[in-house]
Amino acid sequence: KLSSVVTLAGKDVRYLFDDKGIHGAMAHSTWSVEWPGVDRLVATKKGVMFIVSMGAYFVPSSAFFDAQALANFSADARDRLSQEAREKSLIEL
Repeated sequence: KLSSVVTLAGKDVRYLFDDKGIHGAMAHSTWSVEWPGVDRLVATKKGVMFIVSMGAYFVPSSAFFDAQALANFSADARDRLSQEAREKSLIEL
């Protein structure tokens, strides 16, 4: 389980990652995607993008303590995806 608050485009975004999936909240909106709903992830030094059928959710590297935490999270998140999604995912850290 990981939770973090990051600022994107001047707005605070709260993230929670758990066994069920990805959950997010910001002023006046919340969203949630179960792990099977993630089509793929792309992880780079800039952060992690979760691509879903209706768009994408980005977690910047600033949400993580350091590069190793980002790498560990990316690997763990990838492991939670379906086999097809794992094969389409890209981790370049």
